[in-house]
Amino acid sequence: RIFENENLLKAELIKAERESSFLDNIFPISDSLIEFPRDISVWGGQNNIEVGFSFVKEMLATETEPGYTTFILAGKGSLANMINFLRLIENSRYLIQYNQYDIVAENSGGVYTLLINGQIFSR
Repeated sequence: RIFENENLLKAELIKAERESSFLDNIFPISDSLIEFPRDISVWGGQNNIEVGFSFVKEMLATETEPGYTTFILAGKGSLANMINFLRLIENSRYLIQYNQYDIVAENSGGVYTLLINGQIFSR
């Protein structure tokens, strides 16, 4: 029975190490988040979106929870370009949660304003 338990624990340890490695690949190191505003700017430029971006607050990861950095993103452009821009963000390597998300039509010429308040996760 002791040997069975030992083998079971070893198998669980191997599984946990694999899952830990998987999570490490999902969550970037918090220092690498400095690349996110640059990526946002590039994606905005590719889609003719005027973009403003600001990091707000960082919460460091713990042993049981990922860290995150809150941010505010503002943009202005056509609705089609805005949707393409948002798709680039969603399909990026970053794991993001939106806390507030507004797209509002302006009064003239099919121009829309985007405001996102969100969190980007890290380890």
